[in-house]
Amino acid sequence: MRFLSYCGSFVLAIICVFCLTIANSWSAEVTPDEFDGPNINQNFKWQNEPKTWDVGKTTKGWLRIEGVFGGNLWCSDASSRLYQEIVDDPFEIETHMKAQWGNNSSEIAGIMAKSPKDDNWVKIKLWTHQDKTAQIQFQKKCVESGDGLTGKVVDFAPTGGKTEVWLKLNRDKDKCTASYKATENDDWKEIGVTSFPFNAPYQVSIFGGVDVGVGDFIVEFDYFRDNTSLIKLAVTPEAKLASLWGKVKSY
Repeated sequence: MRFLSYCGSFVLAIICVFCLTIANSWSAEVTPDEFDGPNINQNFKWQNEPKTWDVGKTTKGWLRIEGVFGGNLWCSDASSRLYQEIVDDPFEIETHMKAQWGNNSSEIAGIMAKSPKDDNWVKIKLWTHQDKTAQIQFQKKCVESGDGLTGKVVDFAPTGGKTEVWLKLNRDKDKCTASYKATENDDWKEIGVTSFPFNAPYQVSIFGGVDVGVGDFIVEFDYFRDNTSLIKLAVTPEAKLASLWGKVKSY
């Protein structure tokens, strides 16, 4: 009986190590968030946290950011952005975004992947203008043309200071592909493919900021997803481990 007890303890220890290994490997992937509230998933961090924002309060199921809440994202990164840090994995980040702006400023919002060690990034963004028009851009730091990049997607030209758009940024080794669609049931339209070497760990973000002017910008994000990730629910590593342990005990 004592031998069986020792065996049971040994097996239990092996199972715990196995579960912890799985949990740690999962935590290296992007954790999604459907922004149902009342809080943002704990794996997110803020750079330049905006003064006025909420998740699921003003608009159910949406992260809402408003007012003057950041800065430029061109040759320097002064943006307000919500990011996760991950290891050297492929990703396919997707978000659905709504924006509303006036004629007092020019604003930006979208998806970015950044290599902090290199101080370099690639982004797909909505750029709004003071005449209430907007355009989509696919850029790297200080670069907006050549190598699959573009300063203006010709098929997307909203007016009236209000729009919604779906954005997607895919990473496969040292290549990044940007895509968008204007309605949910549309097929994704590829903008371009650009070269971008990553230096892990790196950050994946949704961002927004006032580029020029005093700012009267509202941007809302419906969700933040990685379509390549095994993680489909916004839960913590501790919750994943508890769930796994519950399954083990049920056998």
